[in-house]
Amino acid sequence: MKNTNMNLAALMISTLAISSAAGQAYTLVDLGAFAGQSEAYALAPGSIPLGSFVNPDSHFQSVLFTAPETALATVGGYKEQVAFTSDATGRVYGTSYSFGDLTPSGFIADSSGVSLLAPFAARASNSAGVIAGTSYAVDTGLRYLPRAAVWNNGTLSVLGTLGGATAQALAIDDRAWIVGSSTTTGEASSRPVLWKSTTPTDLGTLGGTGGQATAIYGTRIIGHSQSASGVRRATLWNIDASGSVVSRIDLGALTPTAYSYALGMNSTGKIVGTSKFHAVLFENNSCVDLNTRVPPSAGWTLEKAWAINDSGVIVGGGSYLGFPRAFMLLPSCPADFNHDGFVNGNDYDEFASVFDVADISADFNHDGFVNGDDYDLFASAFDAGC
Repeated sequence: MKNTNMNLAALMISTLAISSAAGQAYTLVDLGAFAGQSEAYALAPGSIPLGSFVNPDSHFQSVLFTAPETALATVGGYKEQVAFTSDATGRVYGTSYSFGDLTPSGFIADSSGVSLLAPFAARASNSAGVIAGTSYAVDTGLRYLPRAAVWNNGTLSVLGTLGGATAQALAIDDRAWIVGSSTTTGEASSRPVLWKSTTPTDLGTLGGTGGQATAIYGTRIIGHSQSASGVRRATLWNIDASGSVVSRIDLGALTPTAYSYALGMNSTGKIVGTSKFHAVLFENNSCVDLNTRVPPSAGWTLEKAWAINDSGVIVGGGSYLGFPRAFMLLPSCPADFNHDGFVNGNDYDEFASVFDVADISADFNHDGFVNGDDYDLFASAFDAGC
């Protein structure tokens, strides 16, 4: 063992209390390309990713990214199908459609097979299998207009708007509170909203005119809204027990003037999304590029993080050699520096060797510098066993 490792061991013994911790590292799992395109939108029980891929006939097909993958059968004559959500029992829900046909159908997939639910685009479900989504109504001008809707035990109900002609429902919690967006009178703007029944409540913005809510858990709602300067920023709405907004928080972006979108949240309040075409994690009052939390992988760019579950597993879509590709991020132990699944002297050796030459891979706290802070943090993580 090299002298640098001997010094590292001595430092571990003498390390003082460290005020900050290294960020969570992840193992990148390639969920497959199939015919060249795939995307993961959510996680079923057991951290099973679900979403869609392009089949050999060049149609979107819904899939559970198991090993091997489980493709869900299309039904009702529809050519395209995307899985978006799952309930607590593992039943999968999504949308069946055909290009050029504006009458989609929600579907359910369970142990008995795949069946259609109602004429709407199913997007999110709660643990009881109540589904939020979007139906389409024909106006006097023969236009198909999207309207937020909820499906419950065979009944599809259309939700109200803020005075405009259109609305979308994107998430639902176990109280059957629904969030999404609605246009105002005259289609002047599209606003982030909460439905506690069929009437929407405007959640407000960061000072601009528009926005959209994408997830709800307890007293937290996330999405995006425009700032006073018109930039769309990931937004956290804190609400009280009655659903009234207590505060609105700009979650940040990868650069001060960049856009950002919050797309997924778990029950503990961890939030993921996208900024500047990079998948991000919003934590500790900052926006973290998830590409910096995985080992370098040639050809990969993580672009959108759609969901995170209570185990910290993240799924989304990225680009691999220029092709859209689904990914999963599994939380890993930061002290497992060589990513072999064990914390031992090999990790010691590898970290010390890259630290000695100030290689950027030794930037353990991801602050852009290789210095004693990284040394201290690795020592602390190693000493703790993770």
